[in-house]
Formats: sequence, structure tokens, C-alpha cells
Amino acid sequence: MILILLKGLGICLGVFAGLLVLILSGILFLPICYRMEGNWNRMKEERGGRAVIRWCFGLVSACFYYEEGAKWKVRVAFWKWGSDSLLGQEKKERQSGGKTSEEKSDDEADQKETDPVPFQEMEPEDPVDPVDQTDPEMEENPGKVEAAEKESTEKSILNRIRQGWEEIKRKFRNIRDTIRWLQEQKEALKEFLEDPIHQRAFQILKKEGRILLKKLKPKDIRGRFVFGFEDPGTTGYVLAGLAVLYPVYEDRIEILPDFETEVLEVDGSVCGRVYLWWMIRLLAGLGCRKAVRMTYRDIMEYKNNMARRKGRDR
Repeated sequence: MILILLKGLGICLGVFAGLLVLILSGILFLPICYRMEGNWNRMKEERGGRAVIRWCFGLVSACFYYEEGAKWKVRVAFWKWGSDSLLGQEKKERQSGGKTSEEKSDDEADQKETDPVPFQEMEPEDPVDPVDQTDPEMEENPGKVEAAEKESTEKSILNRIRQGWEEIKRKFRNIRDTIRWLQEQKEALKEFLEDPIHQRAFQILKKEGRILLKKLKPKDIRGRFVFGFEDPGTTGYVLAGLAVLYPVYEDRIEILPDFETEVLEVDGSVCGRVYLWWMIRLLAGLGCRKAVRMTYRDIMEYKNNMARRKGRDR
């Protein structure tokens, strides 16, 4: 019995491990295919585009397209989500939870009955002139009133001048601190870039990034570019400039100049595929390099120091 139980347990573990390996292999080695298409016509004011992403032979897909407005659709096996379904759901909720016009009118009537009467503000009294509340002696001596008003005016002017001067000193102090901080950052950045370990890490990143970009390059690029200006000479100059770039686009992009009418029309498509194991390989290769690890540690330490300094400044 024990051997039979162990045999069944081993079979279950083997099936589970096989399924796990199959799922991981599918995630890592099945490509994520993408395709993007777009067109734009300036004269007719027409524009549109579509982007499709598929994985696992279309079992998981996402589509984003723009015609009269932005729309999207996501599919996972037999389940689908999209902008059209959400709009339909909202309409159903409105139909089920909405009120009729008669109910709305009754609610508005009840609201009017329950609303409190608006408070009528009292008309403000005529402002009292502070000069009128002066002492009888000041009324008899208008010279004292003028002297008091002059003194208050001088004090307000002095206060404004003092506040302006303090504001100017504060701004100059902030500018000085900023210049000092930039000088410190310049020296720290120069020291960081001149470190041999960091330079070695940058070279590794440059090399690996170039390899990754080469793999991520689209598999197929197709396009059609029709242009024409009011002046045929301008059309010829643009055509001559595009002819210089012919080794870049070769036969993948069709260039059609129009010397008779003014037109601008662009139509193109891009498709390619991405494998997840490319990213895993890149991260694993960078993690095995000591120079990259040390550079990453120094960057995180510098970031933490900057965060602590900002906290102290606050």
C-alpha cells in the first residue's frame, strides 16, 4: 500500500512538474506578435490606426484601434472585454436604475418643498468713516488728523519696503544655495562617471542594449507616402532629400510625389515579434557582472542620500 501511494504521489508530482515546465516554456519561448497600422490624409482630414498584440496563437490578444474615437478589445481564451461591452453594460444599468420623467418631476417638487427659504441678507449700513469717530479735540484741530494720517501712511510704506527687501534677500539666498548645490552635483557626477568600474558597467550596458535593440527590430515595415505642394519646386526639393535616405527604407516605403496638386497622405504598417526570454537573458547577464551590480548599488545609495537630504530641507 505504501509503495502504491508513493507511486501515485510520484505520478501526480511528475504531471504537475510537466505542466509547470510546459507553462513556463510557453511563456518564455512563445513569441508575442504585434502589428500596427495607421493612415492619415491631410486634405480629407481622415485618420485612423490599429494595433494588435497576440500571444499563444491568439489565445490571448489585445486590439486598440482609432477611427471616430479610441476603442479597445481584450480577449483571454473565451472571455472578452472591450469598450463596446462596457457601453452596453452602462446602457443596461441606466435602463434598470434610471427614473421616469414623472418620478423626476415628483422628486424635484419634493426637493423644492423641503428646501429652506433663502436667507435674505441685511443691507449693510453705511460705512463709518474712522475720521468721524475721532475725539472732539481732533475735530477742533484738523492739523492733528492730517499728521496722524501722514504718520500711518509713512508706516505702511516703510513696512512694504521692509517686506520687499526681505523677499529680495530670500530669493538671493535661494539662488546661492541652488548654485552651490549644482556645483556639488557636478563634482559628484564627474567623479561617478570617471570611476573605472562605472565606465566598465556603461560599456556592458551599451553592448547588451545594442544586441537587444537588434532583436527587437520590427520584422517587416511597409509604408506609402504621397506628397505634393503648391509649388512644384518644393516638391522636387523634398523628393531629393528623401532620395538621400533611400538606403534606410529601400523598397519597404513607397514614395509618390505629386507635382500637380497639393496633397499629403501617409499609410504604413509595422509588424514583429518579441520573446520574453530575451529580457530574462539580458537581466541574467547583467546581474552576473560585478561592475553592473556595484554601479546599481552606488546609484541606489545616491538616490537614498538625495531623498534624505530633501527630507531634511523640508
